[in-house]
Amino acid sequence: MKASTVPVLSKAWGTNRCIFSDANFEVHHAQILAGGYSSRHHHRAKANDFYLVEGTLKVIVYDAAGNEIQTVTLNCGDRFSVHANVEHRFEAITDVELIETYWVSLDPSDIVRADEGGITPKKSNVS
Repeated sequence: MKASTVPVLSKAWGTNRCIFSDANFEVHHAQILAGGYSSRHHHRAKANDFYLVEGTLKVIVYDAAGNEIQTVTLNCGDRFSVHANVEHRFEAITDVELIETYWVSLDPSDIVRADEGGITPKKSNVS
């Protein structure tokens, strides 16, 4: 096995490194400069979790009409999750270091049954 260098993606608000990614899960390491903020956005298929390593970060959540409905202030050791299709943005109050995880939200009712399951009755040995 060989170690690899994780590329740094420059953003208007700081830097982001995708540490791990597969079809269902991603882990990012982000550094956000004080005063930096993301666009107001949502993810169509994936949920987003913020874990603060250092600093103070606000996560603002919006309703479908674009109205601010929740503001959460995170400090070192705090975490907050945003579900798929929920608009949000972050704003760094101080310089921030965070770990972001993304995962696909599966629908537990995602099953289409063609018939009912059951147990086949045992045959009797009596003649």
